[in-house]
Amino acid sequence: FTSIKNQYRKSFTEAPVIDYDLWFINYIGHPYQGGFYYNTVRAQNASIWQSSLFCIGQSLIWEYGWEAGMEQPSVQDLITTPFLGIMVGELSHVATVKMSRNGFRWYEAVAVCLINPSYALNNGFKSRSSLKK
Repeated sequence: FTSIKNQYRKSFTEAPVIDYDLWFINYIGHPYQGGFYYNTVRAQNASIWQSSLFCIGQSLIWEYGWEAGMEQPSVQDLITTPFLGIMVGELSHVATVKMSRNGFRWYEAVAVCLINPSYALNNGFKSRSSLKK
């Protein structure tokens, strides 16, 4: 517990560092996770601004709440997760809404599970028009 406490103290008193994670973790995995955060609320009819703030907040909670006890927060993670995640999230949201207009074909349902799992978890595979009723 002492090492975790010391790491938290360091995380909150020293600047974030550049990490040396594999490129696909930082530039594919983290934006995908940010898109998941974003669509967690966007799939429930939140606005772009609300979804963006939620994504930024969740990224900060992850970096400074959970990971900060194990390692120094990462510059790349603090940038790519929320900001690329917002872009990935909105693109996947728009694609999901377009696919849902006339109901999902089987391959569209598979695509939604991959690109926007938050929509499937929150709404199943209902069309957007049936969700507004």
